[in-house]
Amino acid sequence: MRSAYLFLLLVLSVQSVSAEQHYLFSYFKGNGEDGLHLAHSTDGLRWTALKQDHSFLTPTVGEDRLMRDPSITQGPEGTFHMVWTSGWQDQGIGVAHSKDLVVWSEQERIGVMDHEPKCRNCWAPEIFYDDAKQQYLILWASTIEGEFPETAGSCENELNHRIYYVTTKDFLTYSETRLFFNPGFAVIDSFLVKDGDRYLLVSKDETRFPEPTKNLFVASADQAEGPYQVLAEPFSPEWVEGPSVLKVKDQWLVWFDEYTRKRYNAMQTTDFETWGMVEKPMEFPARMRHGTAFAVTEEIAKPLLEIVPTANSDDGILAGGADPAIVELQPHESKQGYMVAATGRGISLSYSPDLKKWKRVGRVFEVSVPAWAKQEVPKSNGLWAPDLSFHQGLYHLYYSVSSFGSQRSVIGLAVNKSLDIDHPDYNWIDRGKVIESWPGKGDFNAIDPALVVDAEGQWYLLFGSFWGGIKAIRIDPTTGKPVEDAEILSIASRPNHPTHAIEGAYVIHHDDYYYLFVSWDRCCDGADSDYKVAVGRSQMVTGPYVDADGKPMLDGGGTIVLQGDDRYRGPGHNSVLTTDAGQWIAHHTYDMQNLRAQRILQLRPLSWNEEGWPVVGEPLDRE
Repeated sequence: MRSAYLFLLLVLSVQSVSAEQHYLFSYFKGNGEDGLHLAHSTDGLRWTALKQDHSFLTPTVGEDRLMRDPSITQGPEGTFHMVWTSGWQDQGIGVAHSKDLVVWSEQERIGVMDHEPKCRNCWAPEIFYDDAKQQYLILWASTIEGEFPETAGSCENELNHRIYYVTTKDFLTYSETRLFFNPGFAVIDSFLVKDGDRYLLVSKDETRFPEPTKNLFVASADQAEGPYQVLAEPFSPEWVEGPSVLKVKDQWLVWFDEYTRKRYNAMQTTDFETWGMVEKPMEFPARMRHGTAFAVTEEIAKPLLEIVPTANSDDGILAGGADPAIVELQPHESKQGYMVAATGRGISLSYSPDLKKWKRVGRVFEVSVPAWAKQEVPKSNGLWAPDLSFHQGLYHLYYSVSSFGSQRSVIGLAVNKSLDIDHPDYNWIDRGKVIESWPGKGDFNAIDPALVVDAEGQWYLLFGSFWGGIKAIRIDPTTGKPVEDAEILSIASRPNHPTHAIEGAYVIHHDDYYYLFVSWDRCCDGADSDYKVAVGRSQMVTGPYVDADGKPMLDGGGTIVLQGDDRYRGPGHNSVLTTDAGQWIAHHTYDMQNLRAQRILQLRPLSWNEEGWPVVGEPLDRE
């Protein structure tokens, strides 16, 4: 009996040591049109977007139908409660509830300032549970015209915010709206936490004139509802906003958006008096905006980590069709038509008999990331930007393994004799790593592969994203991997662009030239995406490539052949389908009439002008 008891203690001890803490970060992207995004972390420093950075909840309330600044807290009953900014000039805010952060209640608009005809807005609401009074506090920033004349004119657009609040116990009835915090100057983005017996309010000084401050400071109180007194001088850099505060181990971390520098950052403290920048490496989802960090249990976190976006053909020609690689099925297949491989969990495969009717038919891998690749890049949670082509009796699928904004990446290769899942020869064989990149070792990022075979039968793999641009390496046709002592060649770059934003290379041969397609700028910001496709040409597959004006692509040259319009935003990351009937460019884009579909697959005819340059037509109609 004693040995059994000791064994039980040992097991419990091991479990307590090995158990990971789970944190989530709610945030929005773009203008908040597509709704709630969530990121996950086990250390509060390295955050990975969940659901491949797709929205968990689309906004349905408010004048502008936005979901900005999502604030989430879990009540003592276990339910998660969320409030958010629902519009730029709305006099109310949004609220919804969930047991698991996946299935949400019907969204409601709370008219917290409807009684104030001179109220101009309700921004950045935060929700806090006051266990002393067993009630929720909801606080936000508003400008009421004529109020606080002593600081009139101190902010842009004649705004002059103070913090207001309501309380509720059941989200059915709410208290009257009251002033919560007036430090004597314009203030927004207040975040409330409890530290021992005191309540701490981290806020942003919104003063712009006569001299800008735009920094964060702390106020304290003995009760959740105040009154609050400013503790000390501001602790953050200037020109920041959206603080979120959470205790991680023995440190309080305050994350904030350095919005003029387009990045997230964090500071740390143990007492809210002595501060320091977080020196350890941090990672955040690309272009995340103001949200809330909070701790959750493993029971909540684990199902969220397994969620992948669902595709619905009614949402576009094919929803979830990011980074599409398209091929025509070979004559030996039991059915004819076209297949698209796209970014996603295990690489998604979709089939069409006619380029209009599309159906998801499976995945290359049954797991999100192959085991060898997960070991190489632990923070990866999906496979990106596949390239699919048929050579020497095999379909070759190159794929990318990385995490947002990281240079630690690998490219893998899988091969198959058939793309028909019902064919007896259908069997993906993973050949493993092809090429890799490391921070500080080389000027390239090993993602976005594209195989090209030149007129002499030489194989080359193009790859690269941001950093030093597009590269090429000679490939052995028997292995699909680089030949011995292969040289990495530079093909295209944007050395003078602030972000060096170039990726998604793809090469085709037409008449006497090889044409290099690349994608520029922001791929994944919904309505704010400005992704576009540029092209150059060369008489050799390895370059030098120049655009229609003769500017080298290594110097930032490129002739734009596809860019967004009022309906479709951020078209890019293309492949090209060449058949006896013609050519089509396959790419992803955002549909402004259905942003909830995220990046959809789109196909357009490709033709050529008299000067031998590609011309991209209008989108194919879907059925």
